[in-house]
Amino acid sequence: MKIKRAFTKLKKISEMPRNITMTGIDQMMRFYYHSSASLKEDNIELVCRELRILTHTIEKGMALPKIRKGFGKEKIKKILELMDKYISIQNSEYDQEAFDYAYAILEKYIDNATENECDISFIDLNKYNNYKKNQIEFCGTEIFDSQKLLSQIDSMNFEEFAKNRHSVRDFAVDTVDESIIRKAVELAQTAPSACNRQSTRVHYIQNRDICKNVLDLQGGAKGHTGSSVIVLTSELSLYRHTSEFKTPYLDSGIYLMNLLYALTYYGIGTCPLIWNDDDGEKAEEIRRLVDIP
Repeated sequence: MKIKRAFTKLKKISEMPRNITMTGIDQMMRFYYHSSASLKEDNIELVCRELRILTHTIEKGMALPKIRKGFGKEKIKKILELMDKYISIQNSEYDQEAFDYAYAILEKYIDNATENECDISFIDLNKYNNYKKNQIEFCGTEIFDSQKLLSQIDSMNFEEFAKNRHSVRDFAVDTVDESIIRKAVELAQTAPSACNRQSTRVHYIQNRDICKNVLDLQGGAKGHTGSSVIVLTSELSLYRHTSEFKTPYLDSGIYLMNLLYALTYYGIGTCPLIWNDDDGEKAEEIRRLVDIP
């Protein structure tokens, strides 16, 4: 089956204009060699990348409704190793925020250790005090009170409003009224797009079984609670040149941020999830689940 699928893909690639095929290969090569994917382990860019990803993992774990006893111990050990490596190879202040954020997450982990039954005997924050430059304004978790936010929105300026949008991982069990979603979608349509094509399409899923299947397929929402899911897609027929093959992602990314703000404005908590699909199998499955052409 996989051989047949691979053959079908190769046949389709052979039918594409040569210029777009070569452009795609060139851009993949550029991404590989300029991203941290091609770096060695002792490179500061790679160290900071891993620090950011692992600290986010710990922060996400602390936001889940059911925290596993002693969660995150091995990841915390890895964070400590990376902080040591950061200090040993750092000659400038490259991405100091990554180090400072890791320090702040360790503080939160220690603060919640008793409640979460975590072993913190191996953590010595004192050794990093001289290398921490800034106090992180906010990290860890907090309760998103939608009613409180709604009561304050009219008196907020945009900076205050933007800083009150956070990713939520423990949602209420109630299904969101579709009329509110429609209002948020309409408001989000004020987002600009290339040539005002407004190609982004919104799929609102309320069926709990389909929601679970979509989230399982995406893979980045383990432990989350949630009663509904929104999937964004693009109407590709609105793009006419092969040189525009990245434009749908840009247009949808702009729209997504506007939608997140719109949903927050109406008191709806959200958590955006990216879509990774190395071999295309997930794409076929989600098209089937959500009825995407």
